[in-house]
Amino acid sequence: MPDGMSVIEGFYAAFKKSDWKALSASFAPDCVTVTPGGPVNVEQHEQMIKSFKTALPDAHMVVRNTVHAGEWIAVEGHFKGKHEKDLVGPAGTIPPKGKTIDLPYADFFRIRGGKIVEHRVYWDQMAMLQQLGAMPGA
Repeated sequence: MPDGMSVIEGFYAAFKKSDWKALSASFAPDCVTVTPGGPVNVEQHEQMIKSFKTALPDAHMVVRNTVHAGEWIAVEGHFKGKHEKDLVGPAGTIPPKGKTIDLPYADFFRIRGGKIVEHRVYWDQMAMLQQLGAMPGA
C-alpha cells in the first residue's frame, strides 16, 4: 500500500498528464472535496478538474511545502498554467485571454488505506479571476 505522500504525488502527476483514470483512483468513492465554491463529490471534483485542464492545458501544481500529521498531509503550492480555451464552470464561462496564472493554493488531504478519504482545497477566487483577466485587478 502506498504511503500518504505517494498518493498525493500520484494525484498531482495524474492531473498534470490529464490521466483521469489514475486521478479518480486516488480517491475513495465517498470522498468529499471542500472547495471555495462548496463541497463536491468525486465525480463533481473530476469534472471541475477537467474544466480547468481543458481551459489551461499545461496546468500543473508546484509543491512548495508539505506537512504530515497522522493521516493528514497539508500542501502549500502554486497552480500554474496558460489560459488557452474557455473555462466553463457553474457560474458561467470565462473566455481565454492567453494569460498565464500563478495562483497560490493550500491542499489538505486525509489518507486512509492508500486513498484520499477527505480533501480540502483553498485558493483566492478573486486573485484567480484577476489573473485570468475576468475582472480588474486591485
